[in-house]
Amino acid sequence: MENQAQEVKEVVQDTTENAQNGTETKEEEKKGKSTRQQKSAEMDALKAEIEALKTQLAESQAKLQEYEKKQAEYEQKQNEYLATIQRKDVELKLAQKGLSEFQEFFMNVEVDKLDEQIEKFQQLLKQKEIENSFKPNDYKKEDAYSVAKKKGDLKSMFSALMFGNNN
Repeated sequence: MENQAQEVKEVVQDTTENAQNGTETKEEEKKGKSTRQQKSAEMDALKAEIEALKTQLAESQAKLQEYEKKQAEYEQKQNEYLATIQRKDVELKLAQKGLSEFQEFFMNVEVDKLDEQIEKFQQLLKQKEIENSFKPNDYKKEDAYSVAKKKGDLKSMFSALMFGNNN
C-alpha cells in the first residue's frame, strides 16, 4: 500500500505540476496573444502612416512639377521681355546715330558691344563713302604751253614759257 500511496502521491504531484505548468502556459499564451495583437496594431498604424506619407509625397511631387513648369514659363517670359528691351535699345541707339535703316544688321549684337559695333559701322560707311565719291581719273589740267603746242602756235608756246602764262 505504501507503494500505491507513493504512486498516487506522484501522480497527484505530476498533475499539480502539469496543472501549474498548464496555467503558466495559458498565461504565457495570453501574454503572447496580447503582445502579438499589440504588435499587429502597431504594424497597422505604421502601414497607415506610410500610406499617408506616400500620399503626401505624391502631392508634393505634383506641386513641385507644377512649380517647375511655372518657373519655366516665367523664365521664358523674362527672356522674351529682355529680348524686347534689347531690340528697342538697339533701335533707339541706331535712331540716335541716324542708322535706323540698318537695324537688321545689329539685332544679334550684344547690348554692351552695340556702341562699339555702331562706331565701326560708321567708320566703314565713311570709308565707303570716300571710296565711292567722284575721283577724276588721270585728269590733268592742260597748261597754256601744251595747248599752244597742240595747235602748233610757236608764239603762244614761247609766251607761255617766258611769262609762265598757264591760262
